[in-house]
Amino acid sequence: MAVSVRVEQGGHALAGDWAGAGEANAFLDHLRARAFSPATVRAYAYDVANFARFLSEQGRGVAEVAPMDIFAWVDWQGVRAPGTGSTVVPLSPRGHRRRQPARGWPTCRRS
Repeated sequence: MAVSVRVEQGGHALAGDWAGAGEANAFLDHLRARAFSPATVRAYAYDVANFARFLSEQGRGVAEVAPMDIFAWVDWQGVRAPGTGSTVVPLSPRGHRRRQPARGWPTCRRS
């Protein structure tokens, strides 16, 4: 199975002998019809080509895709590596003290 992204007059499209190329190109045409940015359509085209390679390697067709296949595809790409989660950055140092308001500003007293 061979699949690639080609540039044509209307934008980016899939080329090759992948069985799902027709559906993928219809999806890309739909994005263009909804006035998605050409860069967004291009990015989707490369993502769909990558997904097609994954499905081919797994011996699956587009009609057989289940939600868990999407997670498997993400893992297959190596995107989800252990320990690469977000890092929490404190906005103020520990031991932060409450500061007095500037002179002339009214203060609020809590009861």
